[in-house]
Amino acid sequence: MNHPREKRQRALRRWGFECTCSLCTASKTDIAASDYRREKIASLQNDTLKAIGALHGTAAARAAYEILALVEAEDIPTMVASQYEVLARLFWKAGDNDTAVQYAQKSLDTLMDLGYIDYRADDLALLLKDFTR
Repeated sequence: MNHPREKRQRALRRWGFECTCSLCTASKTDIAASDYRREKIASLQNDTLKAIGALHGTAAARAAYEILALVEAEDIPTMVASQYEVLARLFWKAGDNDTAVQYAQKSLDTLMDLGYIDYRADDLALLLKDFTR
């Protein structure tokens, strides 16, 4: 879950579970830093959507890059893959197809590394085809 520690713990306690992973049992300083990053990610996701809605591509890309740095710092690889796709779509929309293809491939590579998808030769083409809808 991409929520601050206390919210994650509260949700898990409903099921009678208390998480003791390294993040949940970290020092108060580390937990505070992680909570800040996670709250910032949520805020930036809203900023990205607003920028896209207002057709401010540069602002959307800036927020997407900041989210990417934060999810990398938080070590949330599934969100890294998602951010690569967001960046791919933003660059595609801006007409920079070469950069879009690079980010789309990074997204697929990350998902493959995580074991979420198996390699298929047409994955990139299928993802890019979805960009044109």
